[in-house]
Amino acid sequence: MQKSTSLNVGLVGQAFMGRAHANAYRQAQAFFGAPRVPELKVVCGRDASALTAFAQRFGFQKTTTDWHAVTQDPDVDLVDICASNDLHSSLAIEAAQAGKAVFCEKPLARNLSEARAMVRAVETAGVPHMVCFNYRFLPAVRLAKRLIVEGAVGRLRHFRALYLQDWLSDP
Repeated sequence: MQKSTSLNVGLVGQAFMGRAHANAYRQAQAFFGAPRVPELKVVCGRDASALTAFAQRFGFQKTTTDWHAVTQDPDVDLVDICASNDLHSSLAIEAAQAGKAVFCEKPLARNLSEARAMVRAVETAGVPHMVCFNYRFLPAVRLAKRLIVEGAVGRLRHFRALYLQDWLSDP
């Protein structure tokens, strides 16, 4: 049996991060030339009236307002969690138990107990999983990591960083 060349995505969350992830899936093949092409199967959101337009804009095949429908969909290989933080743990655990790969937008969980339960679920299921830290490959972040690893800044005892953006501010 030949392995599928597509990666069937179920996205939970249609707000800002959902839009960002949907756009990234549309660009991934052209940008990276990945061996598996993302196929946007289903998007889930709370605003049913906006879901159809979202699905058409980004190319999702179907919509739902029930996130359980995404985690239990036999056509979905990967559940991408861009929902509100209080749903991350439940979504990730149910998706893992259903054998789905799990991508979770940050923050991973609301507390250590939830995070540990999520990790146990994906490890028990043996499914791929990750937290979406999109800034980890920025040149400034990579340079900071290199300087730390090389010992150029000495032994760290405390670290605090800010990443300031003004693009959401009202001029």
